[in-house]
Amino acid sequence: GTVNVNTGANLKLANVTGIEGDISAYNIAEDQSLEFTDSNRILPTSTALTGLGEVLLAPGATLTLTAPSTDLTGIERPENTATLRMTGGTLNIDTDVTLGTSINISGGTLTGTGELTTTGAVTLTGTGSVTLQDTVWNNAGTLTLQNGVLLYLDSTAPTDGSTDVVPTLNNLAGATIEMGSTDSTPFYGLTEFGAASPIFNNSGTLNWNNQ
Repeated sequence: GTVNVNTGANLKLANVTGIEGDISAYNIAEDQSLEFTDSNRILPTSTALTGLGEVLLAPGATLTLTAPSTDLTGIERPENTATLRMTGGTLNIDTDVTLGTSINISGGTLTGTGELTTTGAVTLTGTGSVTLQDTVWNNAGTLTLQNGVLLYLDSTAPTDGSTDVVPTLNNLAGATIEMGSTDSTPFYGLTEFGAASPIFNNSGTLNWNNQ
């Protein structure tokens, strides 16, 4: 069915675990939000997210994307306004996923066996940290690090015999990274014993404004 998050109302999905799939179509009104908190949600291909609103992933929540492309691009926002905002929690990339929306991240973890490709404006902000753990992030748009944010590239050794996915940040040709974080080591690699070292590949433009 369809869930309308109307003007003057925000919808918070909390304390929900073990959800195998979410087949609702969410239409989020302008200046309203659909918030995932303290819950575990899986968004399959059939999920539709439309409207002028915002999707918020909060601490304690895990949002798993299983659709192959543009799960969130149904949401239309003015330029430079975030459509996906992470203040914590985990964004689990279960397959190769492309997000074309603007994204604002001030905390949380990006992980999963798939590759994440972002084609819009992504901003890492705040004074805390964001973790890229055992997954590949392809920046095809503009990635900005500002304030005192720190991006961890966290490589862990698999314990179940699965293939080790090396945390990799690829700045693709034509893409840009704007390094404006005031942290002394805004990119920081963490390598668990037995795991491969994190990787940063730059085929685009890196503007280093860190001081």
